[in-house]
Amino acid sequence: MAFTLEHLVQERIIFAYTFGEMSQKELIKLAEEAFAMGAEFGVHRYLVDHLDMTPDLDTLDIFDLPKIHQQLGLGGDVKVAAVYSEHSMQKADFELYQMRAWNQGIHNLRHFYDMRQAMAWLIA
Repeated sequence: MAFTLEHLVQERIIFAYTFGEMSQKELIKLAEEAFAMGAEFGVHRYLVDHLDMTPDLDTLDIFDLPKIHQQLGLGGDVKVAAVYSEHSMQKADFELYQMRAWNQGIHNLRHFYDMRQAMAWLIA
């Protein structure tokens, strides 16, 4: 497992920290566990730190992932802010994921380069 999850009680946010390489299967597992934790604590906001993670995905994996995430719980009043490095070698993968999500009508997901900006968007 290349991630950890934490319930930030005061902020009412589920915080996910990812590291190493992650495949589509691992990213799905992350979403399953994070959304389950959110349901357990009645939390609908998620902050995902991908600064130390490298996606191990091909284009078809990325293409399918937003719909899979939606089926797992990304929708309604759920908000997800993901942070990754502006200089990531896989920047195009992150951008494709967000573009694909938006094209599918999933607008409660945003990618950021800065953790403070991500947190500000989540709590707004």
